[in-house]
Amino acid sequence: MARMNTRQLWAAKLSGKPMPAPKAIPRAGTSIVRPNAVAAPVRTPFIGQVLGIDPSLRGTGLALLEFAAGRQPVMLSSKTVKVAPKHPMPYALAEIHRAVTAFIEAFDVDHVALEQTIYVQNFQTAQILGAARGAAIAAAALHDLPINEYPPTRVKQAVVGTGSASKEQMARTVVTGEAGAGLVKARVTVKGEVTGLDIDPSILVPTEKEVIEDLIVAAIKDAQGKGASRQAEEMRKMTEA
Repeated sequence: MARMNTRQLWAAKLSGKPMPAPKAIPRAGTSIVRPNAVAAPVRTPFIGQVLGIDPSLRGTGLALLEFAAGRQPVMLSSKTVKVAPKHPMPYALAEIHRAVTAFIEAFDVDHVALEQTIYVQNFQTAQILGAARGAAIAAAALHDLPINEYPPTRVKQAVVGTGSASKEQMARTVVTGEAGAGLVKARVTVKGEVTGLDIDPSILVPTEKEVIEDLIVAAIKDAQGKGASRQAEEMRKMTEA
């Protein structure tokens, strides 16, 4: 029987004419198999190294993250390309280009990620930011690396949970890492500052728990300071070579 609209169905019912058979409703837990249905693609987790770039003429931020199966992403290296105000724009752009190139040549970078251009009312600010982005992107493009750009709101949503978060909120965001199947947990800000440590009492003598926690936090901070100093020195050598 041909398909009927609502008015035709009511007219047929009132006149006593035959009605079309009702459609079968599947039971709960069953699925409907449609011909020529296309299965949804399965997303494969990314494995490799991503260089994140936060362009700025006087303080471009660089961070290298490694993604591997079965564990959380790990930050392998980071750097802020600081350029003093006394230096002109061409000098600053060259420093950005050299720093990005040094990262790419020192590591096995697979992708480069940046924020998309943000809207600014000041034309001069937009021009300066565009120049800094261009210097960083050019360095990656010369090495034939894929470059992906993401909206700032999407980046904030992923880190903080809201696309309208301020820079202060981003800096205060705390992530928790764990070891020993959760017996030891460390809380660290996205800037790498350790804010606390929790140790399951079952692996310690109760009277020593707080002392050991304080010692571990102090040791982590000391290691981070030494690592940052050594990293800055190594990056300086690579950029001057």
